[in-house]
Amino acid sequence: MGERCVHEERVLTDEVVRILRAHNGSRPLFLFWATHYVHMPLQVPQAYLDNFSFIDDKYRRLNHAMISNLDDNVAEVVGVLHETGLWNTTLLVFHGDNGTNSRAQFTFIVISCYCHHSCIVQPSAHCTLCY
Repeated sequence: MGERCVHEERVLTDEVVRILRAHNGSRPLFLFWATHYVHMPLQVPQAYLDNFSFIDDKYRRLNHAMISNLDDNVAEVVGVLHETGLWNTTLLVFHGDNGTNSRAQFTFIVISCYCHHSCIVQPSAHCTLCY
């Protein structure tokens, strides 16, 4: 009694937010946040699934719902980075694995570096304005 079911991605996002809010920005922080979206098992909170009820194909609907939930979670974390003043010294890396069967793999890096230039670069590249 008293326990409630919480979606795993909510638990992970809440923990990332907690860590960022508690972090002393004058010290370095390495935080590896590996979401399970879009990956098996294909599960998402019902509210996100309901947003895509117009999509007939079950798997497409699940994929759209999972990506929408991921977008909201990333937006929440980026918002906390801005609120806490960590955004301007944060390297945020997005990397898609081979978990999709659609061959839609991606890798890009968004750099928000100490020089305060924001850059989108290819893997293994660096901010040319800083180096």
